[in-house]
Amino acid sequence: LLWLGLLLSLAWHPGLTPPIPVDPRSAIIGGAAGYLSLWLVYWAFKLATGKEGMGYGDFKLFGAFGAWMGWQMLPLIILLSAFTGAVVGIALIVLRGRDRNVPIPFGPYLAAAGWIALMWGPQIVGGYLSLAGLARAINDIAARARSGNLKPDELSGGTFTITNIGSQGAL
Repeated sequence: LLWLGLLLSLAWHPGLTPPIPVDPRSAIIGGAAGYLSLWLVYWAFKLATGKEGMGYGDFKLFGAFGAWMGWQMLPLIILLSAFTGAVVGIALIVLRGRDRNVPIPFGPYLAAAGWIALMWGPQIVGGYLSLAGLARAINDIAARARSGNLKPDELSGGTFTITNIGSQGAL
């Protein structure tokens, strides 16, 4: 799945509608960042507790989402999956009396969050940026970039993606 996302990114061109496919750079960074971020969490937890906190499939799936949707969607996916998993886990413990020591698989929540990001990711990120007040600054820079009116000092210092449905990224 990860390799297919990376190969599909080679077919990318600026006229395609996100989130799939993404440009090769975003796909490669996304695949590596997705896999390695959960791999590091796995090893940190294992070193701290001596137990395995998640399976290898979790970081493979997160890496695949990064390859398919780019690194820009990874924060949304991990936040959605962690929030959903926490709500369901707490509900199982409180309402059904589930033992806290019985592990709850993370993969289903990761998969659901990936699907949500695939369907509505750019809109969710755009809405968040609007609430945070960043969308206006990013859209202003994007408009000046399209018209060729950026100053040399504005050409570095952050990343953003301009699409036909909005913009996303960080300054």
